[in-house]
Amino acid sequence: LTLDPALTYTQHITTLTRTCRFFLSNIHRIRPFLADYATQLLDQSLVLSRLDYCNALLVGLPATTTECMNEIAIALFEGTQKDDIIQKINQISLSDSTAVKRTEVLAEDLLDQIKSAIKKAKCISLALDESTDKTDNTQRLVFVRFFDEEKGEFCEDVLGLTALHGHTRGDDIYEALIQMLRDREIDLKHVISIATDGAPCMTGRERVLVARLRAHHPDLIAYHCIIHQMVLCASLEEKYAEVMTTVMRLVNFLRASSALQHRLLRSFLTEVNAEFDDLLLHNNVRWLSKGKVLERFWTLRKELETFLLDQKSAKAKQFVDFMQNEEKMEIVAFLSDITSHLNDLNMKLQGKNNTVCNLTSVVCAFQKKLELFKCDLQQDLLHFPKLLNQTAGTHHHHNHAEFLDKLIKNFQTRFGDFPLGKQVLLCMETRFLVMASVPEDVLMNEALIEDLQKLAKDTALLQGILMRTKETPNSSEVVSYAAFTLFPSPVPRSLFEQARQVQTHFNLLVDRISQDAEFLEQALARHILKVAGRVEEQKNILDNNPAAGSAKAIAKSWELYGSEQAVVMFLVEDDEINIYDHRCVENELWSRNITIIRRDFNDVSKRASLDQNKRLFIDGKEVAIVYFRSGLMPQDYTEQGWEARLMMERSRAVKCPDISTHLAGTKKVQQEMSRPGVLERFFPDDPKAVAQIRATFAGLYSLDMGEEGDRTVAMAIANPDHFVLKPQREGGGNNIYGEDICQVLESVKENSERCAYILMDKIRPQPVRNYLLRSGSPLKLSTCLSELGMFGAYVRQGKGMVLNECTGHLLRTKSAEHSDGGLTTGVAVLDNPLLV
Repeated sequence: LTLDPALTYTQHITTLTRTCRFFLSNIHRIRPFLADYATQLLDQSLVLSRLDYCNALLVGLPATTTECMNEIAIALFEGTQKDDIIQKINQISLSDSTAVKRTEVLAEDLLDQIKSAIKKAKCISLALDESTDKTDNTQRLVFVRFFDEEKGEFCEDVLGLTALHGHTRGDDIYEALIQMLRDREIDLKHVISIATDGAPCMTGRERVLVARLRAHHPDLIAYHCIIHQMVLCASLEEKYAEVMTTVMRLVNFLRASSALQHRLLRSFLTEVNAEFDDLLLHNNVRWLSKGKVLERFWTLRKELETFLLDQKSAKAKQFVDFMQNEEKMEIVAFLSDITSHLNDLNMKLQGKNNTVCNLTSVVCAFQKKLELFKCDLQQDLLHFPKLLNQTAGTHHHHNHAEFLDKLIKNFQTRFGDFPLGKQVLLCMETRFLVMASVPEDVLMNEALIEDLQKLAKDTALLQGILMRTKETPNSSEVVSYAAFTLFPSPVPRSLFEQARQVQTHFNLLVDRISQDAEFLEQALARHILKVAGRVEEQKNILDNNPAAGSAKAIAKSWELYGSEQAVVMFLVEDDEINIYDHRCVENELWSRNITIIRRDFNDVSKRASLDQNKRLFIDGKEVAIVYFRSGLMPQDYTEQGWEARLMMERSRAVKCPDISTHLAGTKKVQQEMSRPGVLERFFPDDPKAVAQIRATFAGLYSLDMGEEGDRTVAMAIANPDHFVLKPQREGGGNNIYGEDICQVLESVKENSERCAYILMDKIRPQPVRNYLLRSGSPLKLSTCLSELGMFGAYVRQGKGMVLNECTGHLLRTKSAEHSDGGLTTGVAVLDNPLLV
């Protein structure tokens, strides 16, 4: 390809035409001796291939190439076919009919679609970003976000790209943006917010973009890009900047100073079986670059030092001295750890369909983490694995604590007074819940509510939503409906889908934890030792049958056990109010011709045994599956009960769950899961699953003996309303809230009893008003809070996962006046999620 200064391609076209005619002339000479297929083959290989090469660059130029092909057709073919051949050749995609042209047509069509959708939008948000291309022209990119009424969803797209060839003052940017809005037929009054990079030409005082826009639209909301502010918060100073610069110089010396040296480095890393075969170059424009370069450098540090020792240059000697300096390498380790955390934050802030509410919540959570990091820096360095590796945990890192203090201050300064305000953000975040709440006229219509509650109770009895009464827990002669809400409670569809999608990852996580005896021992050893009228919305209420999903997994396990005579044993309590929940699963299994028996620990202790092949028998029946509906809490066991559990664990029968899976679900393990790098241990090759699981975590804080635990105690006592104190017990009614946290921690803060608890950030769901129906209780309109959970089931055979599914959901709702309580305690009631 021949380029000319004006990019007219004249020289290229002239050369191309001359070459084609040369081959054309030679082919013409031997044409009488060639068959048609041979002529076509020569034509394609010697002429058409040259015409096709880089033909996209000829878009918009005179159709020289088409004329050349016409000449070829005339010269090569004779007779009646000539006109047909010329017509077909003219249809070949060359010049202004190339793929590029088609792409431009498609792009114009997409832009027309966006323009059409935006015209109908009442509110539009814009985001501006800029970059400088290789010709030093500023390219201004404009993104748009709006609600598409036809699709019924928010849309994000690129509105346009405009080049600023001269100055980039506020006036210039304003004029370019206004022209783009005019071209897209967008009325400025519909633009309610704009995000910028915070440059002076954007957000200064006079003659700047935001000021000029507000002159026409006073209510315009303008804010600095949250991701950009986060990056600015993490800017380095003093010795940290010096060390970072040295690392970058070292990387550039090895990678970019000499092509030969780069090849030798890669060959050396391959030869010594290093984890990576090359270094990464730093690009300051890339947000994640700094952290990734540091992480790669740290991973290869030993190999790099060995490679540099073989170099003879003075610069290599300087870098060796740097890498052998313990103080400098400690800073490198710290920077690698902290930039890793910042990169995690950055990744959470990126992506489509993130609202300003989501982003500010993520930043707020990270600010709390920074306080935790500061405490950890003086303790176990659990969040700083590279620093721990470098120092072996023997040094106090006061200088790094000062760095974290500055980082905390930077975040507080930039995000402490976010333009929208916390109340506005809360309103935006809960807008769908407010819209989907039961209308006030329905809630206050006493006659309608009375009729609805009668119908709801009868329907509950008809559908088998039953429980035995507390007065007769061993008899089904007297039953009542299980408590439930009169109306379904609104749940954001996005959160429901997030919970459903992550459920199978949790199944895998629990399973992998249960197989990691070393991890379980480390996580639990210390603790164990210290221990109405809205029919159109029915489509938004999902079908739900978790019993069928549980039965499916049990049936699959029974099938894999391999004995048609074996039974499934439900291990139950003597007093079982919630027996009808069991019966639903039992009926599903009976329908598959699987025999069910019900036994308690006393029955197993007295009448069960193992044969020489460790098959479990009770009352002469071989047990394929032990389904634990009891034995989930230590108080469920007597001495004989523990012996019975040991017998069942030693047997070949499938345990649901076995003891290791049971331990994997304890709160202490949940606390360990929140530590950096732990999830990656179980999902080393699936960062997406790690991110989805981590997105569901609330803050968890250790109360183990030591300075970190002492600080957690002090933090909880100072702000008890921000936390929940959780003991190692499941079920409702065990958690501790408010001032009770202070009383409990004051009583145990000096002894190891506090290790039996963990502290968690208090989750504050949006309240809604609803009626709670309980047997024997008067109907009362209450302010309610809801909690969504997902049912999951998995079956593993050896190392292979046979089944892994999300099988259903559970929404339980309670009156906001109660801090804690589950369904069985009578505080919470069953509910249906209304997806909004």
